Amino acid sequence: KLLRKYQRLGVINKSARLGDVEELLADSNFGAWAGQQQALQGILNPLKKLKEGATDLYQAEDDFWKVFTFMAERQRIQKSLQSAGIDLSVFAKDSKNDLGRVFATSDDYLDEAAASIVRNNVPNYDYVNNMVKEIRRLPVGNFVSFPAEIMRTSVNILKKGFAETNYTYNGVKPFKTTGLTRVMGFGATAVAVPFGTVEAFKALYNVSGMEMDALRRFVPDWSKNSTIIPIREEDGSFKYVDFSHANAYDTMIRPFQTVMNAIADGRTDTDTVMEDVIQGVFQSTKELGQPFISESLWTEAATDIIFRGGQTRSGSRLYTDQTPAGEKVSKIVQH
Repeated sequence: KLLRKYQRLGVINKSARLGDVEELLADSNFGAWAGQQQALQGILNPLKKLKEGATDLYQAEDDFWKVFTFMAERQRIQKSLQSAGIDLSVFAKDSKNDLGRVFATSDDYLDEAAASIVRNNVPNYDYVNNMVKEIRRLPVGNFVSFPAEIMRTSVNILKKGFAETNYTYNGVKPFKTTGLTRVMGFGATAVAVPFGTVEAFKALYNVSGMEMDALRRFVPDWSKNSTIIPIREEDGSFKYVDFSHANAYDTMIRPFQTVMNAIADGRTDTDTVMEDVIQGVFQSTKELGQPFISESLWTEAATDIIFRGGQTRSGSRLYTDQTPAGEKVSKIVQH
């Protein structure tokens, strides 16, 4: 009964990342031919069960946090109204409530208010724009639903925070504290935590700003504009952790980091600061659009072989003219 309620409210739907994977497999008719070959049935059946188990586990983890968010938001809304001295049952039946609708009971209002936050503030594949979903059929774009959802939910989180801060009911602002907490929490998640983590590791390993600049010059292209956490080895050499890989909201802060890097790296005697800023803005726009406009995985691999002559976009050489034919074929197939 509870599960049906969460589904009706739109609290639990589909993970944005998992949705992309499942739709891609469906587009490619994954396993359909092999499934018709009786000789392969013994191999495929255990793999099918493994795939189903992995899918269920991934979805369960995603649903767990959505339900957790729903329960926390529901409790927070209830406490905010009680602290402001507002009768919840009267508030729910008043069209001037924050949702602008009349509800039969206070429980109905709390359920819908909390579910609305989950639907709008947590990435969900069911809310991905159809045009974005169709990008997966093109030779460009890789797993575009998740970054698209991060953009949508980031805007919604800030919008909700401002709305809560300014909402007034009978001369009282019941959600002001919640709204301020939401905005500051988003700022901490997107900016303060990554910055604080980097500074903490710099202090822990005694890494200077010049060393950080040098480290950034040597990291791969995909980490150039990431949040880099430095680790100094005992012999003085460096390793690094790409913190952006684990930060869901990196999509929103990466343009800022790109602009800062452009200013830091591009300044010369002849360049003005504004030229660096303009270049940085251009680069950050490209970074933001990268998942949507970059070559898709298969397209990039084929382009490396057919048009780039065995060289990747980053400049790595897969094989040369002197590579034996058999080894060249092997490398092409592996790539």
